[in-house]
Amino acid sequence: MKEMNLKKYFTAIKKNDVDTIRIESEKIDAAIAAAEGRAKVRKLTPKDIYNAISEVEDRLNIPKKYLEGIKVVVDVNADTFPNAYKYIPESTYFEAVFRSGSWKLTDVYRYKTAGKTCGYNVSLTDDAKAAIISRLERF
Repeated sequence: MKEMNLKKYFTAIKKNDVDTIRIESEKIDAAIAAAEGRAKVRKLTPKDIYNAISEVEDRLNIPKKYLEGIKVVVDVNADTFPNAYKYIPESTYFEAVFRSGSWKLTDVYRYKTAGKTCGYNVSLTDDAKAAIISRLERF
């Protein structure tokens, strides 16, 4: 998949610009559809991507300059299934990286559904780790 800049989509959602949201959603939907194929469950939407990245930013709660280089791998449908479940449950994952001041969607793919507590995997840079520690040292 070709890397896709999410800045226009995120800005359109914040401004509630319906036309831009529709146009940018179609681009993201095309990447998702290519990954999902004929999947019917545990699918992904552009809004899921926006919500997940917003949650990552909220939880980290650090200035944007320290987000540079952070990579996230997210399964928004993370869940646990009983052992009696007949099949191997799969979800649609996405990978994104914060580069040059905005989030870039780098990959969308299907893989075994993550456990409930493993839906978000965040790879932090040393600068981001230092910013988080600094934020928590004073409150």
